[in-house]
Amino acid sequence: MSLAVAIVAVGKRDRDMLSQGYGMDAAKLHVVANGVKAAFFSATEQAFRERFGIHGRYALNVASVTPYKNQMTALRALKGQLPPVVIGPCVRAHQGYLDELRRVGGDDFHYLGALDNDDPALPSAYAGASLFILPSTAEVQPISALEALAADCPVIITKHHSLDILPDPSVLREVPPDDADSITEIAAQILSQQTPRGFYRAQASTLTW
Repeated sequence: MSLAVAIVAVGKRDRDMLSQGYGMDAAKLHVVANGVKAAFFSATEQAFRERFGIHGRYALNVASVTPYKNQMTALRALKGQLPPVVIGPCVRAHQGYLDELRRVGGDDFHYLGALDNDDPALPSAYAGASLFILPSTAEVQPISALEALAADCPVIITKHHSLDILPDPSVLREVPPDDADSITEIAAQILSQQTPRGFYRAQASTLTW
């Protein structure tokens, strides 16, 4: 970093960390947020539902299947309220964690494996979801949360994150990652709200490539 002409950070907190924690010259620090593909802004639920046969309401999680991403807490918090759909890779070391998710979730738990970012079913999955949930131990600036907003999907996210580039940060519903009761309560609030169409999408409108 000392030799670099310019250093790009994905958010203001990361820029400040590079300046204060690493002593980098503020003049060469630049913020360029993660970008979201246009397909997410125009997504509809049809492609996802036709391919996977999932109907009705569901909660979506797009992340690697690991205890760090904390799908189990989300599963337990939403049990009986919303069936969870998980999209993302699972390495062999965490296969036991996935097996436990399947055991606890039963028929209501849907693991679909990884989908390529160019797969039209991925933005469609966001568009069809009642909410997106990412209760990880910690996050920096997760592209999945931005993709959810772009697809006009409400977001529940760990309170330990650095996603500080939105016009209205309060649109992200933050939860302690170990607090299943908070997740249950906030999910119920989201499901009971009548949000104007395009409200969440507007929060990500400046984040196109």
